[in-house]
Amino acid sequence: MLGSPAQAQDNKIALKLFGQNILEGYNACQFALWQHNRNPKKDKYSYVFFAPFNDGEELPGWMKIGKDVIALSRVDRIRAGGQRIEHIRLYEDKESGHRVLMEFKKQHLSGDDIIIDDAKLTIIRKGRFPFISNTKGHISCPQLDHQSAADAPAPAPTPSVQQARLSGDAISLSGPQEFSGLKGVPSALLKALRQQAPNCEPQNTPGFGERYAISSDMTLWALPCNLYARTGTTVFMVALNDMPQHGVVLPIFDVDSSEERQEVPNPQVISRSAVLSFTDWGQDDSCGIHWRYQLRAVEGEAVEFQLLEKRAKTSCDGKVMEPASFPLKFSARP
Repeated sequence: MLGSPAQAQDNKIALKLFGQNILEGYNACQFALWQHNRNPKKDKYSYVFFAPFNDGEELPGWMKIGKDVIALSRVDRIRAGGQRIEHIRLYEDKESGHRVLMEFKKQHLSGDDIIIDDAKLTIIRKGRFPFISNTKGHISCPQLDHQSAADAPAPAPTPSVQQARLSGDAISLSGPQEFSGLKGVPSALLKALRQQAPNCEPQNTPGFGERYAISSDMTLWALPCNLYARTGTTVFMVALNDMPQHGVVLPIFDVDSSEERQEVPNPQVISRSAVLSFTDWGQDDSCGIHWRYQLRAVEGEAVEFQLLEKRAKTSCDGKVMEPASFPLKFSARP
């Protein structure tokens, strides 16, 4: 017996197009997809998916299903080389149960923008029929594109910024698995830590650690190192899962020095891009140095942290600002 029209409707995914009713004038760097026969510059509602960027990192993307706007995070670990988008991406919203498979069939470069000429989105949710949407789109920074050289104000003189190239290949990590104390850490790995970082006292440093899967065979460990008056520090180790006794402490290098450091204060890790960030504060919270490193695969089936960005505010003037807005001193790119 065929189901009623109401039952059939309940089995469908009610994808809705959206526009400025959701974006609210957002015009910064973005990854956007719109229905193939719509134009976001002319049509009020055209977008199928929209992900803003913050400091170069893609944030969860928006999609409208029925009356709800869901936030989709990227869950695949595929990474394209060079300035292009991967042929396939997978996004998921665990709260609503929606998953979106994106297939990028045609793309080209226009200046610094990636133009997506043809993409297919397959939207999946348990108990519902898959919904397919044909789209176009871009990865672009419109606010930069729309500012012509004639209209742009004359740039203020700024200190020179050191630039460099990254080596090896970008990787991604699994989501963090948190642990309390040291019971979840292999004893052989702790022994390797004591040998390589004798100044660390994880047994006397209360708090949480984290581990991230680099692959099915290798794990990145964030282990508590020391507790100071203002902050706690962490040391990062990488180890093969079946040989933790050969775990290696990953050194952190500054662009201006060949000396290495092992412990970092209050680190933050973005799993998807394997980016580590932390701040060395000055005498107060209005000055300091902000660091961003990326864990990259290098020759010899090894990984290492490479400096992405260094920002510094040397004047402790009492004016508090976000470390990510400190003056840029060093920048690296692939």
